[in-house]
Order: sequence, then C-alpha cells, then structure tokens
Amino acid sequence: MRLVAGFLIALGLQGQVPRTLPWEKLPRTPWETRFDAEPDSPPPPSVLPNRTAFRVRITGDGALTVLDGRGIIRLKTGLPGRPRTLWRDGGQPLPGPWTSIPFGASAQGPALSGEFWNSADPRTAMTGLLWILDDGEHTLSLVHPATGRVAFLPLPEADGVDLRFLPRGLEALERPPEGIEGLRRGRRWFLPWMALLPSLLRLEPPPAAQRKGTALQPFPKDTGL
Repeated sequence: MRLVAGFLIALGLQGQVPRTLPWEKLPRTPWETRFDAEPDSPPPPSVLPNRTAFRVRITGDGALTVLDGRGIIRLKTGLPGRPRTLWRDGGQPLPGPWTSIPFGASAQGPALSGEFWNSADPRTAMTGLLWILDDGEHTLSLVHPATGRVAFLPLPEADGVDLRFLPRGLEALERPPEGIEGLRRGRRWFLPWMALLPSLLRLEPPPAAQRKGTALQPFPKDTGL
C-alpha cells in the first residue's frame, strides 16, 4: 500500500510541474547595438482584402481570437501581456479598438515569398501579418491569421522600447521614463529582416500530409484517366 501511495503522490506532483509558456526560454535575438538612426522610410500602405476571410479580436487582457468568415474560431491564444501597440502587414500602425481586424485568405508567408528575398524592401512581402507589442515590452508577438500560427520575438533588454519598421529591418529605440519631459532617447538597436527568418518560418502553414500509396490496395480506385 505504501508503494502504491508513493506512486500516486509522485504522479500528483508530476502533474503540478508548471508548463513553459511559448514566449519563455526563447533563444536570444541578435539585436545589434546602434548609435546612429537608420534613415526613416514609411512602411508600404496596407491594402485591405477585397473579401475578409478572417477577423482578429484582441481583448484588453491579452486574449487573442481568430475567427473565419463563418464565425468559427480558428485560433485562440494569449499574449505575454496586455496589448499596447499593434501594426499590420509591413509596419502600418493599427489604432484600436482591436475587436475586429480584417485579414484576407492568403496563407503565403513572407519567408517563402520570392518578394521577400528579391525585393529591396522586404516589407512589401509581409501582407497579412499582425505585430503586437504588449505592456510587458519584452516580447514582440507575430501572428499570421490565415495560417493560425504565432511566433514570439524577444526584444532588447530595456524598460520600454518603440519600434520602427524600416526597409532593412526593425529598429528598437529605448523609451524615456514616463513623466520626464525633454529627456533624450537612450539606447538603440537594429535587427535585419534576415535575422527574423526563424520567427517568420514559424508562421508558415504546416506541410500538407502526404497521400497514402496504393501498395496495399490490390484494386485501386479508378482515377478516371
């Protein structure tokens, strides 16, 4: 009886081990420390889809839901914190409220797009993405509503950062403490778009399941050919 009781206690303790959240224990992102700002360049304008295939709803506490055109939930997840700043596509600011953000049906992600690799401005290949900075300000959340995929990008270690989406990559600028007027910005970091490739690949749709062969079917179905 003692052996059985010990075994049950061990199982109970094992079930209490906290699970690692998706944005925890991520590999460090190779942000480059910069002293000079990158030349400013406004992001390409967003072109809203002719037909809305998905809508994203984000609540104030950081709950994110993706619904398809029939209202069926395709993705439901949480953010590392409460949403603070949102951008869509290649860096267009997205003002709130964020209760019904429309997206198209294209499941092509930028990582496998020829435009991402060949264009002088890879931001043009990022149509259909959603970028979320929460109030924790340690992680940038990337969402591809059409694929239902999410990736998390660690930000530079600072109390708060603002982001700029530039032709060559992302720039992070340390924000002055609140309530202090006229204080110059602090540190500055830069991340080339190619350094985001691991995160962008996580947004791609999963590979299609291979069709089963007919080796074990003595009389395969007629294909009509």
